[in-house]
Amino acid sequence: MKKEIGISVLLLVLCAVATILNRAFISPVNLINTANLVGIYGIFSIGLGLVIITGGIDLSVGSMFALCGVLLAMALSEWHWRGRWQFCWSSPSRCFWAGCMDCSSRV
Repeated sequence: MKKEIGISVLLLVLCAVATILNRAFISPVNLINTANLVGIYGIFSIGLGLVIITGGIDLSVGSMFALCGVLLAMALSEWHWRGRWQFCWSSPSRCFWAGCMDCSSRV
């Protein structure tokens, strides 16, 4: 319990210092952007947590997310993929491929 309180106090102190140094830190636009960025990692961590809980500890999931992210950036910028092709390397597809890799490693 003491550890959680200490971490919470540290977070509040860091937020207060950041707000004092830069007033834009506490602006609604910044808070919304931060929530959007944190949310996607929360979804990924829930999926990875389920993989770990079911006993399929697979450390390559992070590598698969990174690889798909790079391929998505390349597909959009260099290969000029638009429309339905974007889904091939999007977040739901990343989860699907990571799950396939985990299941194939158990067989």
